[in-house]
Amino acid sequence: MRWRGMKRLMAGLLAAGLGAAVLAPALRAEPSLDDLLDKARQEADAQMPQAALKALRSAYDKLWEQSPLFLTQALFTKEDAIGYGHYDPRPDTKFSQADPLYVYLEPAAFGFQFDGFLYRFGFVVDVAVLDASGKERGGAKDFTNFDYVKRTANKEIELNFTIEPLHLPAGNYKLKLTVHDKVKDQSVVKSLPFTIAP
Repeated sequence: MRWRGMKRLMAGLLAAGLGAAVLAPALRAEPSLDDLLDKARQEADAQMPQAALKALRSAYDKLWEQSPLFLTQALFTKEDAIGYGHYDPRPDTKFSQADPLYVYLEPAAFGFQFDGFLYRFGFVVDVAVLDASGKERGGAKDFTNFDYVKRTANKEIELNFTIEPLHLPAGNYKLKLTVHDKVKDQSVVKSLPFTIAP
């Protein structure tokens, strides 16, 4: 009985010229990664670089969504970074007891929340200082917080912050960083070795 009613409904929609419009979205599958890469190659071969780039961007976005959170950069810098990719790496990781630690991170494959107008995303970073034996010598949960609201799903984001002088005894240490993605509810851990000079 239900199937007969469905057939009558579809017959009516087809008669009205609406059946194809209703069925098309349901039957149309989202392109696979291979499909998108093939399309990019075809557009490039056809000398259509903008279309090729658009297909590659779609493939990149698909990989971004499927990947877990990770860091493409994590290092100490000479001073506060100015922006994404705009930093000077510290030439070594030897600090005095009076030196601050400038930290620079580039997260990737993080999530976005889109409300129809704006993209929202953010991170929380926990820090812990471990000595050579692995014992925690200090740190803080939610040490620093980053929140972004943008009109584009900007994937070039840096997290940079300063840790005030630690006043630790001379020795070897690790700065353990745990970066939490607020949207994907995922975390990634990175340890940066450093030395406090005598």
